[in-house]
Formats: sequence, structure tokens, C-alpha cells
Amino acid sequence: MNDVVKRILTGNIQHTIVWIGGGVYVEKVKIDSTKPFVIFYGSSNNMLMLSFDGTATKFGTVDSATLIVEVDYFMLVNIIVIIR
Repeated sequence: MNDVVKRILTGNIQHTIVWIGGGVYVEKVKIDSTKPFVIFYGSSNNMLMLSFDGTATKFGTVDSATLIVEVDYFMLVNIIVIIR
């Protein structure tokens, strides 16, 4: 998913819809403050699951998150974020 985030244009002023196929993604995803108006849209029949095995001991409290969103107007649709 981070590869997709890298391709999103910075300074968006319109919504960008990113269609993502089902499956399990094990990675930490960060949407920085330069990429507003992003919608990650998963399939309702095969929901994407996002997971990261970071802990506060390893990464600190903030950086242990599976999904870090620093931007306004961000949405997830049909995506499950697993917090361990």
C-alpha cells in the first residue's frame, strides 16, 4: 500500500480514489500532510485487511500504529485495520 501512497500527487484539491484489491497487507501505512482528499476503496466482497506488528516498545507509541493519517479528508471504505 505504501507504493500506492507514494504515487498520489501532493497538494490534491480534489478527491483521489484508490481502488485496492482484497487480501492481507502487513505493513505500516502513513499518509502525510501533503496528500489530502484521498479515499482508499476496497471491495465489499473481499475486504482488504491491513495489519502491522509494531509495538510501542519497538517503535514508540505513535510510530507503532498500523495506519498513520496526518491529512484532512481521508477515508477508508471496505477496509479493515487490524490493531494488535
